[in-house]
Amino acid sequence: MKASGGIRPISFGKSVTIDAKTCTLLSMNTYNSGGKESIAQTNDQLKTTAEAFLGKYFTEKFKTTAYNDFDSSADDGSFVYSQMSNGIIFPTNALSISVNRYDGTIDSFGTNWTDGVTFASKEGIVTIDAAMAAYTACYKTVLQYVPVAVDTAKTDVTKYSAAGKLVLA
Repeated sequence: MKASGGIRPISFGKSVTIDAKTCTLLSMNTYNSGGKESIAQTNDQLKTTAEAFLGKYFTEKFKTTAYNDFDSSADDGSFVYSQMSNGIIFPTNALSISVNRYDGTIDSFGTNWTDGVTFASKEGIVTIDAAMAAYTACYKTVLQYVPVAVDTAKTDVTKYSAAGKLVLA
């Protein structure tokens, strides 16, 4: 379809990767140039949808994962669940999923997983407090001001500048 004037065609597509030997879904991506105007899904709804999908299609792997807050972005509808063993996260093995904020459909998902990984016992390893003490002994943390971009349309910027000078609050 050829675009004319202010009208643009909406393109849509999906790309799916399937294991040729086991017929297991490995990944899927949605391509969509159009979008709805208002967000209809809360972060909790998006996460519930993501977990239901992963629980249905990746049941055994999903059972061994934990929500990885560090690698996820709930505000974007993107969630990562990393393998957990002995109470320790293994971020290399992960299930990633993105849920459409407008209609709650699955936009993409993928697996990065190596089966058969053997995890050593955590018996005898240092505690988190000991690890942090070793880290802080090597790296000095300094409290400092850092300039931050401010959206001037939404923020009273008078507190950030005085007579043309930057004021760090």
